[in-house]
Amino acid sequence: NKLGGTSVDAICKYVRREMRTLSDDDREAFFTAMEVIYGTSTDEGRATYGSQYKSAEDFIIIHNTLSGKLDCDHLHGGLGFLPQHAAMTLNFERS
Repeated sequence: NKLGGTSVDAICKYVRREMRTLSDDDREAFFTAMEVIYGTSTDEGRATYGSQYKSAEDFIIIHNTLSGKLDCDHLHGGLGFLPQHAAMTLNFERS
């Protein structure tokens, strides 16, 4: 590189905050984002926000499909509870 550029690795750290501790602006931004997720289809959201967008309907379908029957709950029993809910939360946050 003729300009003598530098390359570094960056780490992205997610920090979840308690709703009651958010500033007014941050709380309003959160509620606005929730309105989008609940009011925008996945196809429309992906066209607008990118390929990682999923609507609330998608999360509801996933949750109900994997945990909708008491005798066949794949989300809440056993060792899958924490990693599966963590994965769903991460996907929700990326939307």
